[in-house]
Amino acid sequence: MNDLIKIIESDFPFKNLEGIHGKEHARRVLLLAKKITELVKQDVDYDAIIISALMHDVGRIHDDIDSSHGARSAELIGDFVKKHDIDCNIRLIKEIATRHSLHNPPNAQIECLIVGDADKLDRFRLGYSDLRVEYLELKESLELVEFAAKLNGF
Repeated sequence: MNDLIKIIESDFPFKNLEGIHGKEHARRVLLLAKKITELVKQDVDYDAIIISALMHDVGRIHDDIDSSHGARSAELIGDFVKKHDIDCNIRLIKEIATRHSLHNPPNAQIECLIVGDADKLDRFRLGYSDLRVEYLELKESLELVEFAAKLNGF
């Protein structure tokens, strides 16, 4: 797991992440995703969570509203995984990246819900009142609201 994180953090496109959707945001999303995973207590694809949590915003063009960034991120992640010959479920990782900022369908895979909620929980970085708990899709994520606030200095 740590080797995978090192590979991701040492190369493009992760190294180019900046702004409010930058490296520190990605690392907090990974931390929050790990905590949600512990609470959910289901079998999950940890590699898919790690890769998509750290790289979910690599396709962003800017920090403003960018509704296509998930799909662009998915493509960049696919290229990255191939470049580094990482053995993983690329279909799932691309789905997570594409859907991370969207509402998931009822049959969504647990990894999509975990990374999506982790990203939503980190909205505290934008200001205390920015988190809308009604958008969280897993009841377990509600247990981390206070933790996420403290993680962002509130």
